[in-house]
Amino acid sequence: MHQCLDRELVRHFAEVADRFYQKNESQRPEVIQQSLPTGQKYVPTASSFTLEAVFDPDDCRRILRAIAASSARHLIECVLAGTPLCDMDQAWVRRQYAPGRYPPLHAPHAWHQDGALHHDFKAQAPSAPDENGLLPMLTSWLPLVPCGDDAPGLEFVAVPIDNLLPPDALPDQSLRSTHAAEKFWKPLMQPGDVLLFRSGVIHRTHVTPAMQSDRTSIELRFVAANRIPPRLAHDRFIPLD
Repeated sequence: MHQCLDRELVRHFAEVADRFYQKNESQRPEVIQQSLPTGQKYVPTASSFTLEAVFDPDDCRRILRAIAASSARHLIECVLAGTPLCDMDQAWVRRQYAPGRYPPLHAPHAWHQDGALHHDFKAQAPSAPDENGLLPMLTSWLPLVPCGDDAPGLEFVAVPIDNLLPPDALPDQSLRSTHAAEKFWKPLMQPGDVLLFRSGVIHRTHVTPAMQSDRTSIELRFVAANRIPPRLAHDRFIPLD
């Protein structure tokens, strides 16, 4: 985890996102989707919007330039072993609400691997690991507010995973029977932090009944320019520069 983004810049992103959510929180999901620019998406179950639905083009460029100018860039390049591209169709602004404030349809993310994106689990045996199913991708997670204590954060299983796990391996009880308690990590994060993790890392929303504040975050996904996965071939990519 890197603390490497300018906090004043991150505060600006948080203010823009807050205004956007405040404008939309009282609207029905179908009304929200209809109000978005063509090609932009809203996921009510995760209170998430594609990045370009929330931020104008200048701010989108500022977000990518901030990552490109940070110490995180070198690690992104090393992990991907190539020139990094940001998948703009999989770049998200997410809000995780404090318990008791959930809008209709909203729920925390359950345990998952980002590298399962667009994978057809119905096409494989339900309990068979898929060694080729993980996308060669890196997630960059940017909190816009303090999180992990009074606001929901993330919880990780801090174990290297190089294959795509079947859904029946991901219930909480299954994971806790497989991995030692000390392998479950709930980082406390601040605005300006950049958390990078590989596509096989198991993670979920960390939320407790005691939390009183909402959390807003930006989630970017990077792939190597010379290794765009077929499952993402129709997405739009922007170089990290």
